[in-house]
Amino acid sequence: MSLVIPHCNYSKLDNKSNWACPEDKNILVKNGELLCGQLKKATVGATGGGLVHIIWKDLGHEACKDWMSHTQNIVNNWLVHHGFTVGV
Repeated sequence: MSLVIPHCNYSKLDNKSNWACPEDKNILVKNGELLCGQLKKATVGATGGGLVHIIWKDLGHEACKDWMSHTQNIVNNWLVHHGFTVGV
């Protein structure tokens, strides 16, 4: 994911004591590099203050559009290799 995140900074610290979290809920993106955490619905853009919101406010709508397109390409590629179907 660090290949497609534009140069922005984002952090979300759920565990108030330190960065070590057994559930990996703490997110740190520094200069466009995902340093720790997992990108989930809540951190990407389900609410204001997510990664989509930060990219839009800091870098503009074109950078946000490009990031969303590149992220969708990564997800599609993962589904091609790891997806499955269920039939009757």
